[in-house]
Amino acid sequence: MTQTLRTATLASLLVASHCYADIDGSALPQVRGIYQHSPTLVSAGLPSAADFAQFQHAGVEVVINVIPPQNDEPQPDVAAIRQAGLIYYNVPFDEAHPVDSMEQFRRVMAQQQGKSVLVHCAANIRASGMVYLKNAIDGHRNQVDLTPWEGKMTLYFTKWPVLKQFFDGTINHYGLAPIQP
Repeated sequence: MTQTLRTATLASLLVASHCYADIDGSALPQVRGIYQHSPTLVSAGLPSAADFAQFQHAGVEVVINVIPPQNDEPQPDVAAIRQAGLIYYNVPFDEAHPVDSMEQFRRVMAQQQGKSVLVHCAANIRASGMVYLKNAIDGHRNQVDLTPWEGKMTLYFTKWPVLKQFFDGTINHYGLAPIQP
């Protein structure tokens, strides 16, 4: 009886320690724009089908795709995500409804407490932007979340006015201080 209890306790500890493991940055695949925001959060551009197994090996448990489904850009291989044993969410970046998009993103992120997460889009512009805005809304504003933008904010806002529209709509709704390009 005591041996069974010890075995069950050890098994529970092993499972629990895996559930709260940090992402191993050295094991992450080389994906466009990849950036590790924290021990349990990474953002990136669009991973290939093979990359998802590497993300899982590095400790990622959840994938959040923010590419809008109506967009002409390629979408991730959802079968490869699931085959790698990862949980998948699509939370589209909708420039016409930035507040709705951010609320959905915040809800999904809140559900991932204790899990390691990959947020991705095509080039890690929308993904890292949503991470930044979510953290700012939650009172943890940190310009370093925009590191993947490499000081190109003005260029991105000029090239993609919908990106600026999304940021402005979110910043205005939540009463956030403007970001510094």
